[in-house]
Amino acid sequence: MLKEENELLTRTGPGTPGGELLRRYWQPVALAEELPQGGAPGPAPGHSGRAGGA
Repeated sequence: MLKEENELLTRTGPGTPGGELLRRYWQPVALAEELPQGGAPGPAPGHSGRAGGA
């Protein structure tokens, strides 16, 4: 693999192909023990809870 190909595939910062892919399909997870008592957790900090982003 060329250095340029490696950079393209492994960089995940904002504006990079890998970063855009991760941000599009990110699935936050938590253990059941980490959830608040009596209800589901709210949206992650900085996330609006709407499809399409913050």
